[in-house]
Amino acid sequence: RACAAGRRCPAGSLTGVYVAFRPPAVSPPVSRLRLAWWNSGLVGRKDPKPAEIAAASNVIRALQGEGGCDLVAVCEARPSYVQALAKKVLENSQHTVLTTQPLNRPAHDFALFYNPVLLGLEEPRVLTASSAGHSVCAALECALRVPRQQDLLRLALCHWPAQGMGDQNHAEITRQESASTLRAALRVDGGAFRDCLVLGDFNAEPFDTPLVTLGGTRDFERVRARPDLLYNLSWRWLGSSPPYDGRGSVDHAGTYCLEGGKESCWRTFDQALVSARFLQGQGWTLREDESSIRHLQALRGPRGAYLRKQFDHLPVVVTLEYISSHAEGDQRDA
Repeated sequence: RACAAGRRCPAGSLTGVYVAFRPPAVSPPVSRLRLAWWNSGLVGRKDPKPAEIAAASNVIRALQGEGGCDLVAVCEARPSYVQALAKKVLENSQHTVLTTQPLNRPAHDFALFYNPVLLGLEEPRVLTASSAGHSVCAALECALRVPRQQDLLRLALCHWPAQGMGDQNHAEITRQESASTLRAALRVDGGAFRDCLVLGDFNAEPFDTPLVTLGGTRDFERVRARPDLLYNLSWRWLGSSPPYDGRGSVDHAGTYCLEGGKESCWRTFDQALVSARFLQGQGWTLREDESSIRHLQALRGPRGAYLRKQFDHLPVVVTLEYISSHAEGDQRDA
């Protein structure tokens, strides 16, 4: 149930704040949708400075503007400063922000900036997993209403425990339990996945056990044949981009940059997975050629530094294109 603009909207362990802006009277025809995920890294700062919040808002606005994103999902967005962040992002914008605080754990807060003319978010809920006697946030899941489709899509956002903090065995078990919980929630009677997209910072790579448990695979043909799997786009994001050409110009080699890494400073923790629904060549279809890691200018530090000091994650963007069926084409021609 949607809340009135600006009202707090309790839903179990989930709280939401909608900040609405008046949309145009007529929605333009839509053939593409772009959805972005980004770990802002702001939670690591007890009290982010105004300049840090401004820098984060510039990244979100760049994703909306030059990136053309209709939805930007951000994690590590505490309620104490998300309104200041939203105010900067939403200046002269028709996007809406929904902020959530699952399980009263600020480190796993999300903020979603989206275009209400094109998209509707309904039925938000926190999926909880049990690990060592504690409830943890496996995902924030919601129904996504998109143009040209009667059925709702499922959107799941994840931020699983980090590898470098606390008991490593416990963190791995928690990631495993979260993967199992999310897999069960997104499947129909334990079989095929619903029409869903999964975005998140999993603190695990595509080949690690939690992502395998979730059902992720690099083989989209196998997903088309077996809808109990998810296609993980992020396998293509493991290496350096662009390929080495003799000049040594590398933009990134993953989504997360940790200075001082032994073998590499890059890891591919931020990922995107889609169900078989988006691999059928009609209706809303994955455009993998337009889906990628985005190393925006707004992320770069002064004097050409790789990343601004406060940022250690790059955003990822998934593009969907609507491909009409033969029946739709025949109706238009009639």
